Amino acid sequence: MSNNDTEKKIDKKITKKDNSIEIARMILDDFLKDSLNQSKSIVTQENNIKDTESLIRAVEPILFSKYGKEEIMNERPYKINYIKNYWIMTGTLAGDNNEETMELGGTFELIVNPKNGDIVYLMHGK
Repeated sequence: MSNNDTEKKIDKKITKKDNSIEIARMILDDFLKDSLNQSKSIVTQENNIKDTESLIRAVEPILFSKYGKEEIMNERPYKINYIKNYWIMTGTLAGDNNEETMELGGTFELIVNPKNGDIVYLMHGK
């Protein structure tokens, strides 16, 4: 598979109009304020996650296992931000690509430590 084919495959998984930076900052700030959350983590098979492709490769199997592959596939494209040395990744709701319809809840939210690949925060809204 060429690099261009790989990029097209990844592009289908990530929103292009990523207006989620404020929500990502809020998720991370809440996590960093709660020291109890910081002691828990889920180990992934990736270390030193430097790009969105390796992030998705690391977390999708865990998301599929925990919440069901169909559920997570329906939350594509993902919103991914890199803030304060953490990856923050969330799913999207149907119609969520439009700023007017952006909502909280109903999708997964996770935070990954890029140095060791561990998921340090994971939840799914209802």
